[in-house]
Amino acid sequence: MKDDSTPENSSENKPSNARAPRGSSRGSSRSSSRSSSRRASDARDADLGADDNNLHSQNFTGAGAHNGLSGVGGTVSKATSLQNYHMLAFRKAIHPEFFGIEGRQRVQHADYETEAWIFRGGHSLRFQLNGFCMTEVVVEHIDQIPDRGLIAALPCAGERDFEEKIVENIVYMTTMQTETLSDHLYLGTYKEMMA
Repeated sequence: MKDDSTPENSSENKPSNARAPRGSSRGSSRSSSRSSSRRASDARDADLGADDNNLHSQNFTGAGAHNGLSGVGGTVSKATSLQNYHMLAFRKAIHPEFFGIEGRQRVQHADYETEAWIFRGGHSLRFQLNGFCMTEVVVEHIDQIPDRGLIAALPCAGERDFEEKIVENIVYMTTMQTETLSDHLYLGTYKEMMA
């Protein structure tokens, strides 16, 4: 992990190839037509088995092709490993230049403010109240994120709970669970989340 809180060179520190586990929600759509390379990757997945320690191949097409994801014919194939993803918790805000942000949502209610960023392969959530700030980041490449203000770095593999009292009346709690879904279950879950 880096020791500074701003990127030295924006283009070097943006995760250009961050990837998401098959069970996560991405802002990209799945292709309904299968190419020979996809069939080959499905065969490799079947040979490897479906446990979390194996690599899984994933194609991104459609909406992802015009959101900065590119490749031959608009399709990008990436291998992901659930073992690579980490949840990081910080007592400060993280600079947006560390991420290739594809979407933002900001919610403010009285003195509370929350901002969510989604980017390829992860997300960032920032909570702020009266000068206090807490940030959660889920990302694959933790070496590109500064460690100043870091209170926890947990691998996302399996099922985990984490709780930390931040200040007198604020407790940060999170639960994470990763799983690998078949194409059919992934598409159903994706459509449900997007509805």
